[in-house]
Amino acid sequence: MDQATRLRMMVNQHHNEQKDYAKKAKVVTVTSGKGGVGKTNITINTALTLAQQGKKVVILDADLGLSNIEVLLGVIPTATLSDLIFGQKNVKDILTSGPLGVQFISSGSGVDDLVHLNSSQIQEFINKLQPLEEMADIVLIDTGAGVSDTVMQFIQASDETVVVVTPEPTSITDAYALIKTVRNNARVKGFLPKIHLLVNRADTLAEGQEVFNKIFQASRKFLNMPVYHLGSVPYDRKVIEAVKLQKPFCLSYPDSAATKAIRTIGRSLIDLPHEPAKNTGLGEFMKKLFHLIG
Repeated sequence: MDQATRLRMMVNQHHNEQKDYAKKAKVVTVTSGKGGVGKTNITINTALTLAQQGKKVVILDADLGLSNIEVLLGVIPTATLSDLIFGQKNVKDILTSGPLGVQFISSGSGVDDLVHLNSSQIQEFINKLQPLEEMADIVLIDTGAGVSDTVMQFIQASDETVVVVTPEPTSITDAYALIKTVRNNARVKGFLPKIHLLVNRADTLAEGQEVFNKIFQASRKFLNMPVYHLGSVPYDRKVIEAVKLQKPFCLSYPDSAATKAIRTIGRSLIDLPHEPAKNTGLGEFMKKLFHLIG
């Protein structure tokens, strides 16, 4: 029996032991085909609007080498995912508190470290992470941009994936390329998440709809894969001003057009079907992730 098979058996065993776990967090990956589309800013402000609507939210910063979450929130983490994996920390110890009770986990080198864990380390890591299921209603995973193996693994392991795209032609092309890669990987590995498009910096609602339609039609015609429109966030100078202040725009400018749009998107995320009795939640996410890594 090879190591990958042993790892999958162990994660499956853990999953079966936890199958009666009543509370299951919804796991949503936020990603993009290219950088510079405002993905992390969207993640943070979505998390805050979810908190304003009574949800407990944890953000996992999986954007390796670019810790923009702590910059935009103006807080510095004292521990990272690596401390959970290799140190004596528990999951509460590595949570950094932000505004409105939103918490985030800085990955450090932790996401890369997952690939190198042995069987006992994987089991210990899963056990340490399990309490997060009770501590969060929604876990938002902010990945890097593009189609690296790590990004694909997080996308395919998640309950839902939000692809942030702008009206720029290169962004549209790269978003479609990402969706195509997800589709191709699913044919091999079997995990096909729901893909939701969020159009950022649209000049008008009509432009946002047009961008969605282009990707939707191409995905349906060439990939035979549905994509869903989560919504659009308009181009808004207040967003730029908030970034300069290192403040989330939904808090600095609560009446701005971008904030109103992100509130609507937050409500749409809450309304996405989520059935805890089925194969969803953080435990199932970990099962899929280690299967994909292995």
